Amino acid sequence: MTRPAPTPSRDSAFCWEGLNRDVLLGQRCSDCQRLRHPPRPMCPECRSIEWQAAELSGRGTLHAVVKPVHPALPMFGPGYLVALIDLEEGIRLLSNLC
Repeated sequence: MTRPAPTPSRDSAFCWEGLNRDVLLGQRCSDCQRLRHPPRPMCPECRSIEWQAAELSGRGTLHAVVKPVHPALPMFGPGYLVALIDLEEGIRLLSNLC
């Protein structure tokens, strides 16, 4: 079974388009300059709805990792790992660990 394709929202579509170009993107508030993830329509700091895409380094520190055991998700194959990564830029990302 193949992995299901992500279902981008209008807030997250730019992230997935960036990943298709091998670029990791986050949202930066145009008013207060705060980075945020996951993408959302409004800045949690200043409530601005203005933002721009910001290229992220992709470098960070592994914060936590878990190996899900129940229920099994066959589309991810056996033994997959889920990781929380603290990026250098100060935001936390949820990802698979390969």
